[in-house]
Amino acid sequence: KTNFGKENKFNDITYIPFEMDHGTCRSVGYRFGDVSYCLDMKALEQDALDIIKGSRIWIVDGSGHNNPNNPAHADLKTLYEYNEYIGADQVYVSCLSTYMDYQSLCAELKDGFFPAYDGLSFTA
Repeated sequence: KTNFGKENKFNDITYIPFEMDHGTCRSVGYRFGDVSYCLDMKALEQDALDIIKGSRIWIVDGSGHNNPNNPAHADLKTLYEYNEYIGADQVYVSCLSTYMDYQSLCAELKDGFFPAYDGLSFTA
């Protein structure tokens, strides 16, 4: 059984699951120590933001790119606003759409924000 908003354990992995708004349905995000993972999301409610707050690394859906009216995915402006509260040092924007060119996105993103890519690795 998943206990949303509370620490869960699977073998030696400790995590906190939380619900997210994916536009047409609910989805689940996770915090693993200093890393939070939020794919397939349009918006985060305050309880989710409180769980993520203080993460050093945040991997997040940014498929909405510059379209705040995207029905199922967050746009970059929303991610910037959320991270003002969360305070992650490194934000990896994932779920990149065909409208997002990697090099253009590197130049466009604010400091501390990076496009995610296959094979990405980091140390938390």
